[in-house]
Amino acid sequence: MFAKGVMLHQEGDLLGAIDAYEAALRDSPDRLDVRSNLGAAPGPRLGGASRRPLRSTAKALEVDPWNAAIRFNLGLALYKTARIREAAEEFRKVLEREPDQKSAMLLLAD
Repeated sequence: MFAKGVMLHQEGDLLGAIDAYEAALRDSPDRLDVRSNLGAAPGPRLGGASRRPLRSTAKALEVDPWNAAIRFNLGLALYKTARIREAAEEFRKVLEREPDQKSAMLLLAD
């Protein structure tokens, strides 16, 4: 289900990707990679559906609070849902751990 979620995510089917990631979590609730990808899935057009991925990513950060990839995905999810100040804080934290992370740098600049 994780691989299916990645494929759907890359194709732009965000709701399908979220469903696949959530199915993968039912089988393996401790997989941080699934939670991280789930956090990167929401976009502004998803409305209330974006809360589920954000909660999942926050839970992954409880397990591994210094994981820059998960924190970046949380920042990206917040950015996509127009929570800009919160997103900026996450990108700053990513850059504290990985100063050369260009995507975080560009999104923070934006």
